[in-house]
Amino acid sequence: MKNKIISISIVLVTFVALTILTSCNKSDLPTVITSETENITTSSVKITGKVTDDGGNAVSVRGFVWHTSENPSLDDNLGIAESGVGIGEFTANVYGLDENSSYYIRAYATNSEGTAYGEQRSFTTLEYIDGPDPVITVPIVVSLDASAVTDTSAVCGGNVTDQGVSIVTVRGIVWGTTEYINLANNAGSVENGDGTGTFTSNITGLGSNTIYYFRAYATNSTGTGYGSVISFTTLGTAAGEYTIGDIGPAGGYIFYENSDYLTDGWRYLELSPLSTEVNGYVWGGKETPVGTSTDLGAGQNNTTKIVELFGDTEPFEGLETYAARYCDALIVSNEDTDYDDWFLPSSDEQWEIWWNLVSDQSNANNGNGERLDNAHFYIGTSQYWSSCEVEANTIYARAFGFSNGNYNNQPTKDSERIVRAIRRF
Repeated sequence: MKNKIISISIVLVTFVALTILTSCNKSDLPTVITSETENITTSSVKITGKVTDDGGNAVSVRGFVWHTSENPSLDDNLGIAESGVGIGEFTANVYGLDENSSYYIRAYATNSEGTAYGEQRSFTTLEYIDGPDPVITVPIVVSLDASAVTDTSAVCGGNVTDQGVSIVTVRGIVWGTTEYINLANNAGSVENGDGTGTFTSNITGLGSNTIYYFRAYATNSTGTGYGSVISFTTLGTAAGEYTIGDIGPAGGYIFYENSDYLTDGWRYLELSPLSTEVNGYVWGGKETPVGTSTDLGAGQNNTTKIVELFGDTEPFEGLETYAARYCDALIVSNEDTDYDDWFLPSSDEQWEIWWNLVSDQSNANNGNGERLDNAHFYIGTSQYWSSCEVEANTIYARAFGFSNGNYNNQPTKDSERIVRAIRRF
């Protein structure tokens, strides 16, 4: 009897423990609220929502869905407006609605468990009253087709055909890489005067070979009217041409373009892929002066001088390889082509890597080491050998710190540092 009681007790304890563990590890859908609509016009509405609980997993996206039929969802809707992440209140202005029409709208929030929806709200847009004196609230705008499209720019325009109830105080263009764009949700916008009539704006800084969407807008005291959404595709970059941050022919990142390439004979500097990075290499030749340069474009010549002077093995300690020799002997295969023109960068070339690929370019001492953090690139915060000696004392060589863009002039040539090669073409 005693053994039976003990067995039952063990089963009960195990059941309780499993119940508690399951409860602690349970994850749920988020909890989201749809608030009342406001600022309803003939073609737009403002809506607010709130995520009150993330369900135990971070909310990765939240927003609103709407439809002319009930219970709109991410799979069945006439439009979606994303509005941030996480817990808290969020709002969106929905545009492009039909006048005098009934709509249903719900807030939503998504975590790793799935998507939850708030209460359904309904509203009816205002009616455009036609007649001798039609009532027009927001301006009426027509988007004009894009023209003069290049790989990085396009000319887009609009025509404000009616100012609405009051004068147009500002008009312009909004654009993005998704069809849902307005002044609150876009990749860029540009203002272009006021009043009615036709206008054009030059949009720049676009990515090559990319589909963009834009629409014209105009604002008066009542609100903002929008034209239809129009798309265009930027041109592709010419074959053999690159921009900073592109993947180069050897599989590494392009980090510098030489404006004097016709004279110098090379146009781009490419950083070797992450898989080629090595640690624990010496600069070599501790007491052997080489005569190097810190200049941009000098890395290849520095490497050649070092290797020709030192040979295949490091002369001071007899090591089988060293920083410059490793780069000089490196072969990287990419897309059935072998690239063997690598060298140890000069300190000025390392600075270009830091400035163009690592730093945020807003502060000369603000590098985070993660601007392009992936299999091709990642640069750590430790020091990397350059191909440059310290002029004042040839037993020292320069190492570069990618955490802050600063040099270290103190490491002796027999110190061990990280090595990352570059090439030019």
